[in-house]
Amino acid sequence: MPSTDTATITKTETAVDKVNPQSKRVSNPDSTPLRFSDEQLAQIMRCAQPLHPRVRIAFIEAVANELRGKVLGDGVVFRVCREVLRNSTLFDPPTLGPGHTSKWDR
Repeated sequence: MPSTDTATITKTETAVDKVNPQSKRVSNPDSTPLRFSDEQLAQIMRCAQPLHPRVRIAFIEAVANELRGKVLGDGVVFRVCREVLRNSTLFDPPTLGPGHTSKWDR
């Protein structure tokens, strides 16, 4: 039975370029696949969860592109996920209409 302690994500150029066209730091885009631990992959999936299902793949590809060439640790993966969410236009938060207040405004 194969071990589930690592996961592999490969990069496709199209969706990543739409999200972050400046992220062309990798000289060989078809280099070796990234290897994530189960916890790192779960962290990426948790960060992708609030996104619309159609843009989750683009988010994961953008994260994988940003992680290329870095030493993968749990903190690095979390920070890159946070940066991609902040700097991309993938997350569209709901707008509160008149008469609706957030829990912080109460």
